[in-house]
Amino acid sequence: MTAQSGTVSPTAKLAVLVLMSFMTTIYLILIRWTRITSSEKYITTTAVAMQESLKFMFAFAILIWESKGISSALHTIKLEAYDQPMSTLKMAVPSVVYALQNNMNFIALSNLDVPVQQVLYQLKIPAAAFCSVLLMGKSLSYQQWSACFMVFAGLAMVEYNPSSAAGTNSNQNVLVGVGAVFVAVFCSAFAGVYFEKIVKKDETSIWVCNLQMYMWTTSASIIAVLTKDLSAVNEYGFFYAYSPAVWVLLVIGSVNGLIVSLVLKYADNIVKGFAAAISIVLSTIASHFLFQYDVGLGLLVGCTIICGAICLYCLPLPCLDSKFVTVATKMTGSQYDQLTSVTFADEDDEINSADSTK
Repeated sequence: MTAQSGTVSPTAKLAVLVLMSFMTTIYLILIRWTRITSSEKYITTTAVAMQESLKFMFAFAILIWESKGISSALHTIKLEAYDQPMSTLKMAVPSVVYALQNNMNFIALSNLDVPVQQVLYQLKIPAAAFCSVLLMGKSLSYQQWSACFMVFAGLAMVEYNPSSAAGTNSNQNVLVGVGAVFVAVFCSAFAGVYFEKIVKKDETSIWVCNLQMYMWTTSASIIAVLTKDLSAVNEYGFFYAYSPAVWVLLVIGSVNGLIVSLVLKYADNIVKGFAAAISIVLSTIASHFLFQYDVGLGLLVGCTIICGAICLYCLPLPCLDSKFVTVATKMTGSQYDQLTSVTFADEDDEINSADSTK
């Protein structure tokens, strides 16, 4: 596809997804590496604040490059953000939801064993599919719904490690923990799909959208530093224990955040979940060699299921007939076969195709 048409080729979209999987894998490994290889631990809230600040600076730098000058970039920000305060206010919604998600994860981990929490949290992929249907009017085939639940099952097998489970604490409330996980799952799905809808439906530049988002997230992370770790910052300093590896971690995390926004712009939130699933598998394998993490048959079976789920989601089967397709689309098997897939179809073409069959 040409640049003039405003579309991106399937090859470019696939490249973004592969890049996201690769960067996320490195990011997860570096988090673990920086936390176990040094006796001096950096303050995590300051690291989050610094990472969000770097995202803002990188997004601004890209906007300057895209606008061919700082004055043009500032003019774009004025037209699309400053002169449209409601547009900026809308970006506060996912920021607040993500903050709620983080708190729910804390409550869940306080009431559930880590393996149980990790397995239940993988429901965020089917939840993202549900939110995509609800908020964006997408129509998924039975084949694609099956793939979403398959990747959940595969990740559950990869993540679950009974040997790492601790004994049940009498102070734990399993019902509260499970409820908190489900809230966190739908917060993750809703925030991701909400941001996806904004970057696809609005005419605002994706980099301006990122600046609006990171303005809120940076503010929230600074508030977290002030409310949770101010005494530690006063005693040790904001950049305490920031080794070169930590700075690499922050840069990679910042770049990965920008890549995620491109995935949401040119693919969708479900595919982002699949890319994240690949990175979890790769990081688990890497952890086995780097940190002697115990893996077993579950990893092999889980990887097989995840690979099958990705193929099932991305490659429509020509043998399917109408009974395997959602009632909302009412497509015949031959019509569905003509679709390339939600992953690589242009968003407008996908919506128009679904509308024309109603």
